[in-house]
Amino acid sequence: RDARGQHVCSRSIPQQLATFVLSSLIVGDGSGAAEIAAAQVTPILGAGTETQFQFQGTIASQKPFRDWLTEVLNCCLGFYTWEFGKLKLGCRINASAVDGYGLGNTLFQTLKLAPIQAAFEHLVLSYADVAYQYQANTAEYCDKSHAAYYGRAGSPLTSQMHSVGCSTLSQALRIAATRTREELGGVTPTEW
Repeated sequence: RDARGQHVCSRSIPQQLATFVLSSLIVGDGSGAAEIAAAQVTPILGAGTETQFQFQGTIASQKPFRDWLTEVLNCCLGFYTWEFGKLKLGCRINASAVDGYGLGNTLFQTLKLAPIQAAFEHLVLSYADVAYQYQANTAEYCDKSHAAYYGRAGSPLTSQMHSVGCSTLSQALRIAATRTREELGGVTPTEW
């Protein structure tokens, strides 16, 4: 049901589409959420190409829409927001800096920088692996250089994440590596 109590399934397709910011899905230059997810990329394991992000699963249990939306978007490093009452979707594709701050464009003593306090350096992502008839499997990514830099080489900070719609090891590794690097603030000590 929507905010007015109307069954969403009873709406026509144009009415359903009107609840989305369609330009966030398909832009035409490859930066829309659907375009990013459908991009063909080199797999982390194996040869050839594969679809970058895909959801393969069943939405069956009763959960709030926001919880399902978050779980589905976790399969593609996605996010959502609301824009004038419409749902806007996106995928994180580029974390490079857009603006630079220095002496020429900041007020004196207003910029304070501190390292990010990362919650984890080692991520264990559990998922249902299509290669093993959807049996539970895990993909792990650990940034050993970050752990060593902070004196935790033997016991990095570890976290676990479950992905309901991720179904291949390659996609799970891509998500785990990206999510861990986001948490650390980058790849090198300069970026941290």
